[in-house]
Amino acid sequence: MKNIFILIFLFFNITFYTQNLINIDKYSDCDRALFISTDSIFGPTNAPKNFGKILEFNENPKNSIHYFEKEHYSVWYKFEAQRTGEFIFEIIPNKPKDDYDFLIFKYTDLSFCKDVILKKKMLPERTNISRNKISNNGRTGLSFSSKNEWVGSGIGKTHSKFMNVKTGEIYYLVIDSYKKSNGGHKISFDYKVNISFKGKIISKKSKKGLKAEINVENIEGEVLFKIETDEEGNFNKKLDKDFSEKEVNFSIFSDSYVFKDTLISIENMSEEKIYLEKLKKGEKFTLKNINFYGGTPDILPTCELSLLKLLKFMNANKNLKIQIEGHTHKSRTSSSIHKKLSKKRAENIKKFLVKHKIKKDRISTIGYGFSKMLYPKAITEKEKLKNRRVEIKILKY
Repeated sequence: MKNIFILIFLFFNITFYTQNLINIDKYSDCDRALFISTDSIFGPTNAPKNFGKILEFNENPKNSIHYFEKEHYSVWYKFEAQRTGEFIFEIIPNKPKDDYDFLIFKYTDLSFCKDVILKKKMLPERTNISRNKISNNGRTGLSFSSKNEWVGSGIGKTHSKFMNVKTGEIYYLVIDSYKKSNGGHKISFDYKVNISFKGKIISKKSKKGLKAEINVENIEGEVLFKIETDEEGNFNKKLDKDFSEKEVNFSIFSDSYVFKDTLISIENMSEEKIYLEKLKKGEKFTLKNINFYGGTPDILPTCELSLLKLLKFMNANKNLKIQIEGHTHKSRTSSSIHKKLSKKRAENIKKFLVKHKIKKDRISTIGYGFSKMLYPKAITEKEKLKNRRVEIKILKY
C-alpha cells in the first residue's frame, strides 16, 4: 500500500511539474523568437525539440568562437534591456548534465534574421560554446568577473564577459544543445547600473570649455551634491548604484556667465554638452521656479532655493547690476492692476536680495503686467505659467 501512495505522489508531482513548464517547441527559429522579460527569472522550459524549420547555423569551423559549428536542438529568445548599465544572465539547466551553448546578437532592423543567418553580416555580441561543467551544475551565461567576450568549443570558461546595454535596446539570444535532452532550462538576469554624470560646460560664444560649479538638485530643488569641473569644463561623476532619482536639475555657475538650470533624465542620460551665455548688457534670462500666492505679491516659501541661486549669482559677480522684471498672465483685471502686482512681486525679490547684503543700487525693478506675454493666446496651463514669469535683465557688467 505504501508503494502505491509513493507512485501516486510521484505521478502527480511529475504531472504538475510538466504542466508548469514553458513550452518552447515553436521558437526554434530566429523569425519566431520568443519575447521574454529580463525583470524576473524565465522558465523552467521543456527541452528544445529540434533546430526548427531553418538550419540557421551549419558548416562553421569547429574552432569558431562566434558561431555554433552546427545548430542541433535550439531555441531563440528576444528581450529588451530594461536598464542602462552592465548586463548579465545565467542559463540554468534543469538537468546539470545538459550542455547548453549560446550566442547573443544586438537587433538592428527588419532584415536582422536574414543578415545573421544568410549573410553572416554581423558578429554576435557575446558567445559561449565551451563544454559544460558538472561542478557548477552545467550553468553558463555572462558574468561580471569574466574577461572573454567570446568562448569557443572545448574546455574553456563557462561564462563570458558582461555586456554594456542601454534601456530599450533589443537583443536576440539563441541557445543550443548539441545532443537531445529530456531537460529544459531557466534563465536568470541581472543589471549593474553604472550611473555617471559626464559632460562639458562650454561658452556659447567662444565654444571653449568653462570651469564651473554644478549643483545637482532633486525635483524639489534640494542640493544633493556638487560637481566641480576641471579647467576645460569637463566633469565625470560616478554615482552609487542605489541612486534613486529619476530626474535631476543641474544648476550651473561660472564666473562672468549667466547661471543656468538644466533638467537631466537619468534614464536617457548621455554625455552632456551644456552651453552658457556670457554676461553682457541687455542679456535676459528667466528665473525659474518663482511662484507667488495667487493674486498677491507674496513669494511662496518653496521658492527660496531659486532665490538663493540668484543671490549666489549676484555675490559671484560684484560689479553686476540687474533689473528684475515681473510679468503676469492676462485676466479680467485691468492692466494697471496687473502692472502694480507684477511690480510688487519684483520688489519682493529685490527685498530678499537686499536682506542678504546685496546693495540696493545694484537692483532696479519694473512690472510689465501682461503687456509682454510669451503666449498672448495661451490655452494650456503650461503656456499660462510661462506668461507668469520673472526675468532678470543685465543692466551693467
